[in-house]
Amino acid sequence: MPQSDRRQPWPIRWWEGLSPFWNLGLGLLVFGALSLVANLVAFNQPLLRSLLYALIEGGVLSALLAIATQTERGKRIPPDPHRGPDS
Repeated sequence: MPQSDRRQPWPIRWWEGLSPFWNLGLGLLVFGALSLVANLVAFNQPLLRSLLYALIEGGVLSALLAIATQTERGKRIPPDPHRGPDS
């Protein structure tokens, strides 16, 4: 059975239905918080350095997540035949 024929779980449909800006924002919050905790607790970094690292690492990871989300969504959703290549 092709992957496009299977019904995806609702969290995946919800996540892929968001705009890329929402993907970036939510990803930055989640990955930033996880990076902050990891830098404070596991790596024992000072607070200001941990905040800076959390912003950098969270931004990179959320950008990768947004790109991967749009790529996977593009594989599952067929292109609109009424839209031209320029639109």
